[in-house]
Amino acid sequence: MKTRTLLLAMTIAMAMPLANAAEPKPVTATSLVSPAALQTATDKEIKALKAEAAKASKKAEASAKKAAATAKAAANKAAAAEQKAQSAKTKADKALSKAQTDPKTTPAELAKAQQAAQDASAKLTATAAKADQAAAEKTAAATRLAEVNQQKEESLAALKTISANIKAADAAQKAAEKAAKAEEKAAEKAAKLAADPNADPAKLAAAQVAAQQAAAAKAAADAAAAAKTAAAEKDAHTLTTLTEAAKVQQANEEAIAAAAAQKAAAEKQAAQAAKDAAIAQAKIDKLQEITANGGTLTPQQQQALDAANAKAAAAAAAQAAADAAAAAALAAQQAAAQKALEDAQALKDIIKDVTPVSPA
Repeated sequence: MKTRTLLLAMTIAMAMPLANAAEPKPVTATSLVSPAALQTATDKEIKALKAEAAKASKKAEASAKKAAATAKAAANKAAAAEQKAQSAKTKADKALSKAQTDPKTTPAELAKAQQAAQDASAKLTATAAKADQAAAEKTAAATRLAEVNQQKEESLAALKTISANIKAADAAQKAAEKAAKAEEKAAEKAAKLAADPNADPAKLAAAQVAAQQAAAAKAAADAAAAAKTAAAEKDAHTLTTLTEAAKVQQANEEAIAAAAAQKAAAEKQAAQAAKDAAIAQAKIDKLQEITANGGTLTPQQQQALDAANAKAAAAAAAQAAADAAAAAALAAQQAAAQKALEDAQALKDIIKDVTPVSPA
């Protein structure tokens, strides 16, 4: 059986579980097929497997690009929110300073200015923390994208090396077959001359030397074919493992991108809830000023106050839920990133294991 047929069949047989498995499984020797099935392997099938690995690597890069873009947009948005919070704090501090120095300021107005300054300071602290976190996520996503891109290039190079090694094994096998035929022919010629009592001694001696040289050439060709076949058999296993690892990498990057998108959506919901809460609180403050100054609310104003309180409570609950969802998405993103880091090291080890063999 020819080397290429054997190698291709081994590779395709080991890749079969990939089509049906939800997650890649480790390659094992038990995945080899029967000798009868070895006859069916083709160059087209191994090219398809190589294309599958390349496609997974490229999809991983696309997902990493998406996650990096999401992280960049979130960082820019968080930075803008921090600047806005800083401006609000500066404004609140000025208002408090004015209230503290103005003799006409009532105790209620002073208390309100103090509360506003405290709220602005707390919001700035929280917003600054989110901006720092978003900036760190942006840097991490950019670093991960660079690593994924590098691994994509290394994976594609490894696939080319594996293909070249299998071709070299095939060529060595053909060379060994050719050397075997040459040896057989030279041996037959020497035997024929040796059996002829009228043979020219010089021709017989030359034929015997040629037979010895052909035998030596066959031995060398067999050794080269054996070495290249062993390397190619190893590469056949590596190709399957590389394909599986590329799919795992793709799944990791897609999980990171999905978690990043979920986090961005949750943060958007939290921001909207915060705006709704601020609007409701402004209505509450305006109505409470009436009672603080000794006035009495009309029935309509009381209803408006009750409605504003309800809206504020609902908005606060919505914001808390959105913040929790964002935190959960961040945790999922970090877990996926950690898994991607570990799997990336495994992929590097696989790629390092691929070494080119001499085509000669």
